[in-house]
Amino acid sequence: FIQFIIRCALNILGLWVASRALNGLDYNNQWVTLIIASVILSLVNALIKPFVLILSLPALLLSLGVFTLLINGAMLYIVHLVYKPFEIGSFSTAILAGIVIGLVNYILTRVIDLLQAERV
Repeated sequence: FIQFIIRCALNILGLWVASRALNGLDYNNQWVTLIIASVILSLVNALIKPFVLILSLPALLLSLGVFTLLINGAMLYIVHLVYKPFEIGSFSTAILAGIVIGLVNYILTRVIDLLQAERV
């Protein structure tokens, strides 16, 4: 449960950064919208994404993993379809937002890992 909360917090920050960096991604400056969208994104990533990854394994192998960018964009677009206050202008915006969110999550996860390593 704690991991899920951490993942949601990272997604909130990632969605916020993506909304600032990209046109076409909007939460109407409502933090509640951002929080709900990040919870939905975390659930979609935990429940749906593993099946999509398995089903798209041939495309992932042929593209050497680049197809993952499309999958991440699709997961974000699902959030948009399920929760209308979270607006994504186009699928290409969703793909770019997925890249930004992935980078934010990666950087923050590394920082957290370094901080935990220093404690030990």
